[in-house]
Amino acid sequence: MVALHIVEESRSPTISESWMQSTCWLDFAFSCAPDAANALRLGGYLYLRQGWVSDAVDLLERVAPRDQMASFWLGEAYSRQGRHSDAVVAWRRAGAAPYFLALGHGPYGALDYETACLYYLRAVEIAPDMARAHMYAGHCYSRRGDLVLAEQAYRQAIQLDPKDGWSYLHLAGLLRRMGEPDKARGVLGSCIEQAQSGSWYALCQEANEALTGISP
Repeated sequence: MVALHIVEESRSPTISESWMQSTCWLDFAFSCAPDAANALRLGGYLYLRQGWVSDAVDLLERVAPRDQMASFWLGEAYSRQGRHSDAVVAWRRAGAAPYFLALGHGPYGALDYETACLYYLRAVEIAPDMARAHMYAGHCYSRRGDLVLAEQAYRQAIQLDPKDGWSYLHLAGLLRRMGEPDKARGVLGSCIEQAQSGSWYALCQEANEALTGISP
């Protein structure tokens, strides 16, 4: 309990105080409970903020297998060391894919597609079975002009979650841009079949009707 109290104290140094004060608190915490998960996690985070990446890895590796937040910071530390595969494994253990998707939305809205794609494609690496990650990867490829890769990403999203109408709509729009309205109709037909009723049915039906009269 003493160690936990010390860790809580070390969380809130004022802006004017040095990081050394926090590390002193942590040294004392480790002397009281060298395996305290909170102390190890916080120490790794502080060391990472200071740029002491190897020291951060040493602490975080001791607790990461059983601690989600420590796994996340360990992924960041590995990434800074250029250990990309290890970083992906740590982020996967932390369940970090939704976090990276959320990070991508800001730059995407600001038209910074390169930054957005970095986060979206990282989410795909971390969670290759997450349909939304593939859908947003499709957006990235589309914005880059890689239309074939965009089509593949949207189709993968549909395969992983055939009930999500957004992927159908984005794929149909892409195929229309590529001059393939018949394929777009097929995609929208599948959306209508999957939805059967409700909002997706109406949206896909409306998009399908908009394609009427467009020659192949």
